Amino acid sequence: MSPTNWDRFRLSRLGPDNRYVIHYAHRSREGFRSDPCAAGRPLDLVPLDGVHSAAYVDVVAAGLDTAFAFYRRHLPGLTDRLPRPLHVYLLNLNSGADGLTWGLPSGPEIWLRNRYEEAAGPLVASKIKATCAHELFHAHQAVCCPASLDGRRPWAWWGEATATCMEGQIDPSNTEFLAFLYARLDTPGVSTRNALRGYGDVLLCEFLLERVGLEGILETWTRTPHPRDPAEAIDAALARHGIPFGSTHGPDFFGSQFSLALYSPDDPNFGFRTHGALYASKPGRAFVSGVHEMGAGSLEFSSREWLLGLSADYNLVVVDKGLASVAMHIECDGDIEGAGGSPPVKGVVVQVDGAGVRVADPTEIALAEAPTGISPARVDAHPIYRGSAIIPIAPRTEELLVVIVNPTYGDRERACYKYRVTVV
Repeated sequence: MSPTNWDRFRLSRLGPDNRYVIHYAHRSREGFRSDPCAAGRPLDLVPLDGVHSAAYVDVVAAGLDTAFAFYRRHLPGLTDRLPRPLHVYLLNLNSGADGLTWGLPSGPEIWLRNRYEEAAGPLVASKIKATCAHELFHAHQAVCCPASLDGRRPWAWWGEATATCMEGQIDPSNTEFLAFLYARLDTPGVSTRNALRGYGDVLLCEFLLERVGLEGILETWTRTPHPRDPAEAIDAALARHGIPFGSTHGPDFFGSQFSLALYSPDDPNFGFRTHGALYASKPGRAFVSGVHEMGAGSLEFSSREWLLGLSADYNLVVVDKGLASVAMHIECDGDIEGAGGSPPVKGVVVQVDGAGVRVADPTEIALAEAPTGISPARVDAHPIYRGSAIIPIAPRTEELLVVIVNPTYGDRERACYKYRVTVV
């Protein structure tokens, strides 16, 4: 019997090898309340009319069979640790969700929508297939990291990013995840750690996938002992490629590669290797916080709010033609409780032409702590960091893309910054 112990279901389907059992609510207007998770989030569940229910169950079963075959091939150890059978309930999810996965003491169980308003057909079948892939990966996550299903925990954002990525891995024709991109692209300065934006962070997962492969992505979940934070697992997956996940001194994956690819995903110089054009859903100029005209003299710009860990802010500086070089000065006010005194941000300056195409190698500006004259005993005293660089301007440069990156991934690191560009 299922851990939920419901007796309202009149149609069930047992999957091959007892891998799963699907329960469909056949009678209409059978209302009940249930609180399946320890955290206590009751949902009103009103199963709908069971018309066409058998055909619908067939579509769900096909989606589960495809997903199980994929995970058994790539994650046999985790798949064998799932409950057998895994209980899958088809319900009226009045939250509007396509699916939910619960981590229960007896093991995970999955809830899926029991119908869609759209007419049945290939579109609905594709959506169900993607949802099965997504939720079944959540069930695998629950086996090795139960906290990943809790939106308040560090693993929640990576759980959604990787589950969304698996939709495209299981069905390469699926582009459903593109609907989530605006959650990422509309808010570049919001931390990647924000669980509500995790679906859009499938972009980070796709970018990482191109560098470490599918096995590298799955390794972030299967490593033992299980890391405290997903960023540590990503860092380990990147280690054999010789680049750290996040670093304020020298090239890194998040600041030197991914943050630049977000700005111009289809640029062959620093964009995505595959499907870059699909990700380029808005012009790069619409992605920046501000566009600043650079004439003779200097230009100064300050951030409007704290820049949190694993986020970036983008500004464009339009430079005069014939300029030989500029001096870039960055100053950062860092609030880095528990960070061990390292600077929380760095600058990456990219020279681009009028079309936004890179015309010179990026210049990285590392920061170092500067004396403030404030007593360390002051509770409200934040360290000040400064860094500078002289940047020779390439002949075809028309704009400087100035990216201030906070590649740190501790819980509390944040920073305000300002930068100044001066004609040399």
